[in-house]
Amino acid sequence: MTVAQPTSIEPVTRENWRSTLPLEVAPDQQRFVAHYSPISLVILAKAHVGALGKHWVPLLIRRDGEPAGMVAVAYDESDPAADCWVFHFFIDHRHQGTGTGSAALLSLLHHLRQTRPACRRVVLTVHPENLPAQRLYRKHGFSPTGDFVDGEPVYALTPRTEIRA
Repeated sequence: MTVAQPTSIEPVTRENWRSTLPLEVAPDQQRFVAHYSPISLVILAKAHVGALGKHWVPLLIRRDGEPAGMVAVAYDESDPAADCWVFHFFIDHRHQGTGTGSAALLSLLHHLRQTRPACRRVVLTVHPENLPAQRLYRKHGFSPTGDFVDGEPVYALTPRTEIRA
Protein backbone atom coordinates (compact mmCIF):
# COMPACT_ATOMS: atom_id res chain seq x y z
CA MET A 1 0.00 0.00 0.00
CA THR A 2 1.35 3.43 -0.98
CA VAL A 3 0.90 6.24 1.50
CA ALA A 4 0.02 9.56 -0.15
CA GLN A 5 2.49 12.33 0.54
CA PRO A 6 1.27 15.85 1.17
CA THR A 7 1.78 18.68 -1.24
CA SER A 8 5.26 20.07 -0.75
CA ILE A 9 7.53 22.86 -1.95
CA GLU A 10 11.21 22.38 -2.73
CA PRO A 11 13.89 24.48 -4.40
CA VAL A 12 14.51 23.85 -8.09
CA THR A 13 18.03 22.46 -8.40
CA ARG A 14 20.36 21.19 -11.09
CA GLU A 15 19.08 17.70 -10.23
CA ASN A 16 15.33 18.36 -10.59
CA TRP A 17 14.93 21.27 -13.04
CA ARG A 18 14.17 19.00 -15.99
CA SER A 19 11.14 17.62 -14.14
CA THR A 20 9.58 21.11 -14.34
CA LEU A 21 9.65 21.28 -18.15
CA PRO A 22 6.50 19.21 -18.85
CA LEU A 23 4.42 21.23 -16.37
CA GLU A 24 1.80 23.35 -18.08
CA VAL A 25 -1.57 24.95 -17.64
CA ALA A 26 -4.52 24.60 -20.00
CA PRO A 27 -4.09 26.76 -23.13
CA ASP A 28 -6.82 29.19 -22.02
CA GLN A 29 -4.96 29.73 -18.71
CA GLN A 30 -1.52 30.46 -20.18
CA ARG A 31 -2.11 34.24 -20.32
CA PHE A 32 -2.81 34.24 -16.59
CA VAL A 33 0.64 32.84 -15.72
CA ALA A 34 3.22 33.84 -18.35
CA HIS A 35 3.42 35.11 -21.89
CA TYR A 36 5.77 32.27 -22.90
CA SER A 37 6.03 28.57 -22.35
CA PRO A 38 7.27 26.40 -20.87
CA ILE A 39 6.50 28.52 -17.82
CA SER A 40 9.33 26.86 -15.91
CA LEU A 41 11.89 28.25 -18.36
CA VAL A 42 10.48 31.76 -17.88
CA ILE A 43 10.92 31.35 -14.12
CA LEU A 44 14.42 29.90 -14.43
CA ALA A 45 15.52 32.66 -16.82
CA LYS A 46 14.24 35.36 -14.46
CA ALA A 47 16.08 33.67 -11.58
CA HIS A 48 19.29 33.55 -13.63
CA VAL A 49 19.24 37.23 -14.56
CA GLY A 50 17.77 38.57 -11.29
CA ALA A 51 14.75 40.14 -12.98
CA LEU A 52 13.45 43.36 -11.42
CA GLY A 53 16.72 43.66 -9.48
CA LYS A 54 15.55 40.99 -7.04
CA HIS A 55 16.85 37.63 -5.87
CA TRP A 56 14.61 34.93 -7.38
CA VAL A 57 14.01 31.51 -5.85
CA PRO A 58 12.31 29.02 -8.18
CA LEU A 59 10.31 26.39 -6.30
CA LEU A 60 8.89 23.07 -7.44
CA ILE A 61 5.47 22.02 -6.17
CA ARG A 62 5.05 18.29 -5.63
CA ARG A 63 1.86 16.34 -5.03
CA ASP A 64 2.26 12.76 -3.81
CA GLY A 65 5.95 13.05 -4.71
CA GLU A 66 5.29 13.97 -8.34
CA PRO A 67 5.92 17.39 -9.95
CA ALA A 68 2.59 19.24 -9.92
CA GLY A 69 3.41 22.92 -10.39
CA MET A 70 5.86 25.70 -9.86
CA VAL A 71 6.21 29.15 -8.31
CA ALA A 72 8.92 31.76 -7.87
CA VAL A 73 9.59 34.00 -4.90
CA ALA A 74 11.57 37.21 -5.40
CA TYR A 75 12.89 39.67 -2.85
CA ASP A 76 15.62 42.19 -2.08
CA GLU A 77 18.39 40.08 -0.54
CA SER A 78 19.93 43.05 1.26
CA ASP A 79 16.74 43.73 3.27
CA PRO A 80 15.49 40.82 5.43
CA ALA A 81 12.21 42.68 6.01
CA ALA A 82 11.59 43.30 2.31
CA ASP A 83 8.32 42.18 0.76
CA CYS A 84 8.40 38.67 -0.70
CA TRP A 85 6.88 38.70 -4.17
CA VAL A 86 5.22 35.59 -5.58
CA PHE A 87 5.42 35.17 -9.35
CA HIS A 88 4.12 32.62 -11.85
CA PHE A 89 2.31 30.43 -9.30
CA PHE A 90 0.71 27.62 -11.29
CA ILE A 91 -0.56 24.09 -10.94
CA ASP A 92 -0.19 21.71 -13.87
CA HIS A 93 -3.51 21.15 -15.64
CA ARG A 94 -3.40 17.45 -14.70
CA HIS A 95 -3.44 18.34 -10.98
CA GLN A 96 -6.02 21.12 -11.05
CA GLY A 97 -9.29 20.60 -9.23
CA THR A 98 -7.67 18.32 -6.65
CA GLY A 99 -6.93 20.86 -3.90
CA THR A 100 -3.29 21.01 -4.95
CA GLY A 101 -3.34 24.79 -5.48
CA SER A 102 -4.68 25.48 -2.00
CA ALA A 103 -2.29 23.00 -0.37
CA ALA A 104 0.64 24.39 -2.38
CA LEU A 105 -0.16 27.96 -1.35
CA LEU A 106 -0.22 26.92 2.32
CA SER A 107 3.09 25.07 1.84
CA LEU A 108 4.56 28.15 0.18
CA LEU A 109 3.47 30.42 3.04
CA HIS A 110 4.95 27.98 5.58
CA HIS A 111 8.17 27.87 3.52
CA LEU A 112 8.37 31.68 3.55
CA ARG A 113 7.83 31.82 7.31
CA GLN A 114 10.79 29.47 7.69
CA THR A 115 13.15 31.01 5.12
CA ARG A 116 12.21 34.71 5.28
CA PRO A 117 10.78 35.20 8.81
CA ALA A 118 11.27 38.99 8.76
CA CYS A 119 9.40 39.43 5.47
CA ARG A 120 6.91 42.31 5.86
CA ARG A 121 4.35 41.03 3.37
CA VAL A 122 3.81 38.34 0.79
CA VAL A 123 2.76 40.17 -2.36
CA LEU A 124 1.52 39.04 -5.75
CA THR A 125 -0.46 40.20 -8.74
CA VAL A 126 -3.31 38.32 -10.30
CA HIS A 127 -4.78 38.68 -13.76
CA PRO A 128 -8.09 40.60 -13.40
CA GLU A 129 -9.97 37.84 -15.28
CA ASN A 130 -8.49 34.98 -13.22
CA LEU A 131 -11.37 34.66 -10.77
CA PRO A 132 -10.40 31.21 -9.43
CA ALA A 133 -6.96 32.54 -8.43
CA GLN A 134 -8.50 35.60 -6.81
CA ARG A 135 -10.81 33.33 -4.77
CA LEU A 136 -7.87 31.13 -3.76
CA TYR A 137 -5.78 34.07 -2.54
CA ARG A 138 -8.69 35.66 -0.65
CA LYS A 139 -9.53 32.31 0.95
CA HIS A 140 -6.04 32.20 2.44
CA GLY A 141 -6.02 35.75 3.78
CA PHE A 142 -4.68 37.83 0.89
CA SER A 143 -6.48 41.06 0.16
CA PRO A 144 -6.27 43.60 -2.65
CA THR A 145 -4.08 46.58 -1.81
CA GLY A 146 -5.69 48.93 -4.34
CA ASP A 147 -2.44 49.06 -6.31
CA PHE A 148 -1.93 47.72 -9.82
CA VAL A 149 1.16 46.47 -11.64
CA ASP A 150 0.92 46.16 -15.43
CA GLY A 151 -2.88 46.32 -15.17
CA GLU A 152 -3.10 43.53 -12.58
CA PRO A 153 -4.35 44.11 -9.03
CA VAL A 154 -1.83 43.61 -6.25
CA TYR A 155 -2.80 41.30 -3.38
CA ALA A 156 -0.90 41.14 -0.08
CA LEU A 157 -0.75 39.07 3.06
CA THR A 158 1.09 40.02 6.24
CA PRO A 159 2.78 36.75 7.25
CA ARG A 160 2.41 37.46 10.95
CA THR A 161 -1.37 37.40 10.60
CA GLU A 162 -3.20 34.12 10.87
CA ILE A 163 -3.13 32.29 7.56
CA ARG A 164 -6.51 30.85 6.67
CA ALA A 165 -6.53 27.18 5.75
